Amino acid sequence: MLALLLVCSLAPCIRSSFPGGPTQQCADDAGPPWGDDGPVAYYEGFLNAPVLPPSGSCPPALSSACAAKGALAAYMDGPIECGGKGWFCRLSDQPGHRAPGATATAFPDSNFASCNQSNTDHDRDGHCHGSDHDDVYGWWIRDHWHRNYAGSLKCCCGWQATVGVVNRCDYRAHVRRRSIQSCRDANEEHDVNWNPGCTATHFANFKEPPEETCWHLTSFGPATLTGRRRTVTSKAPASTSGAETTRAPTSTSKAEADCFVLLASDRKLHGRKTRIWKKTGRSSKAVVDACRQKCSQEADCDVGEVKEGKKTVCVLWRIRYNWNEASDIRIKRKPGWEVYYDACKLRGKPERRLLLV
Repeated sequence: MLALLLVCSLAPCIRSSFPGGPTQQCADDAGPPWGDDGPVAYYEGFLNAPVLPPSGSCPPALSSACAAKGALAAYMDGPIECGGKGWFCRLSDQPGHRAPGATATAFPDSNFASCNQSNTDHDRDGHCHGSDHDDVYGWWIRDHWHRNYAGSLKCCCGWQATVGVVNRCDYRAHVRRRSIQSCRDANEEHDVNWNPGCTATHFANFKEPPEETCWHLTSFGPATLTGRRRTVTSKAPASTSGAETTRAPTSTSKAEADCFVLLASDRKLHGRKTRIWKKTGRSSKAVVDACRQKCSQEADCDVGEVKEGKKTVCVLWRIRYNWNEASDIRIKRKPGWEVYYDACKLRGKPERRLLLV
């Protein structure tokens, strides 16, 4: 213990969970289990970009976190310091950084209208979510990043500060330690239905929350993700090792299984392709796990088709046309099939592609 204290006093300790504990991750949260986190944060190597104020310093709510771990980790993990008043975030469209299937007029799970317009009888302006507990922030970020709510992120202190800014906002509950084992979905398991609405007065006198209480991040979420893996190195202190390390999850681990995010339903691969492998079986889990493992081992594996029924079928393919992003993959309507992609992007193998279609 004394040795650990000495090491941590001389250089920053390597963080191994994102955000820091205690955990508030519930069963239905997207992404790999928090307890399986390695030394590299799930968001590193992607385009997430904190937008610092003109001063170059982090905003007050994140100043302590920035000093301890840097801007990116602070913006993604927190902890935020909003004086116990909570926070709310708005995710909006960012051209060039969208989830598969999203468009300028179709943001994933859009749920609010901004009060800066005369007609607010809609929910097309993006996704709003918040809480009246400061320590919920990093857990909501983790869940929605893995759900691929890709776009531009703006967050502000004060759950009540939503009034006059948005007509409604989703709520995420604080999860107590004694409730973590039974928690299914902190975004749903509560009785908060926050619909403050927008009035003509709100429109006429519209003001954003004070800028010093807010923070911005562009390119939130993995978005369409190129088929090529991103290489990410750990942030281990130079004094501990001169070598760079990478995180590579085991093919059949639950962490890797949770990397696969639904892209679209009732779709199948279209276009020129070469079959690599086929697996059928009565156990859907066993077939899909085998499919993931096989594709992770095959350098030429581009996509797979999966259909569940009395027998689950998985077919792996190599695409025989040029493609660079998930949106380039040609698919066609086919009832019963689902489209998945790997949001974790296996580290250290930028030439590897892995999508499940």
